[in-house]
Amino acid sequence: IGEYSGLIAEHFLLADIKNRACEYFVRAGQYSLSVYANHEAENYYRKAHELSANTSLHADILLGLGEALGLQGNSEEAIEVIHQAIELYQELDNSNMLACAYAKLSWVLINLFDYLGAWNICKEGLDLLEGSSDSLGYAQLFAEAGRIANIRRETDQIEPLCKRALEMADRLGDLEVSLGVKTILAMQEKDATKAIAILEDVVSISEEEGLLRFTARAEHNLSYLLNCHLIDVNSAIWHGENAAKIFRLIGNIKAMEASLENVAAYRMVSGEMNAVEDIITEFLQSANVPESHIKNFLNDNLPGIKFRRGEWIPAMKEYQLLLDKYRKKGILPWITNCIYHLA
Repeated sequence: IGEYSGLIAEHFLLADIKNRACEYFVRAGQYSLSVYANHEAENYYRKAHELSANTSLHADILLGLGEALGLQGNSEEAIEVIHQAIELYQELDNSNMLACAYAKLSWVLINLFDYLGAWNICKEGLDLLEGSSDSLGYAQLFAEAGRIANIRRETDQIEPLCKRALEMADRLGDLEVSLGVKTILAMQEKDATKAIAILEDVVSISEEEGLLRFTARAEHNLSYLLNCHLIDVNSAIWHGENAAKIFRLIGNIKAMEASLENVAAYRMVSGEMNAVEDIITEFLQSANVPESHIKNFLNDNLPGIKFRRGEWIPAMKEYQLLLDKYRKKGILPWITNCIYHLA
């Protein structure tokens, strides 16, 4: 019934049976997210939102809308509506969905590179839910907290958070959380060969189960490790591009760009300094992102291209402009990167 939910909803709306129309617009939104039709999901959730005031579905609609917006890169609005969902779930005393909402909010903040904000949101959610019963949302929140702890190098927190998530996922039989945690723990493995084997296993399982976002995440990390440990830059490029292609397929624009940035750097290391702009532009155009989006992406990566070409004075000017931009946004990893290259 999933693919016809939107049509059914429209018929209920024409019949002025608004509560049923709302219910089926939500189903249509859920179905669209499941098949990565994120723009369609946004439209369905917006229609449901118009009909959902003072209904029990209102919080679920806000959360679904926030996810659809976040996947398309509309992060600011996504943050706003997920915050509203969190407030409603607190009023409803729904600990499972409250935890789920906190996890999704952290994910949106990570896409904005607001790692401190994501870390604080995870801690807020875990503090609020301490002692709650096992639930899928609670397991997701522990896994998300482990992921941001890994990104922020909160080394004493990574293993305990991942352990709680994995134990809960095993009890609940949830494969998605389990795969996500394994992807995080692979990055803690000191032996690069073992880490790569773990990630390859995650890719194999997630592909078989059709869990594409976990395939993409594992491919992204594989790419990073292969390059970081100087194992094989060509394989690093292949896995990075594969991650970007999957993120493009599922409509996660921000994650796609993160993989593309790595691919651009690896291609320049391998000597493709003159071709990299055309390769990246062609890929972004195939993702149907606006020209202004492509221009902004290239501007953010242009200093690195000029730097590796030996165009050091122009690169220095570009890095200074980027540094000012990132300081205003408070994105610490990128501030550090700019200072490093300026030095």
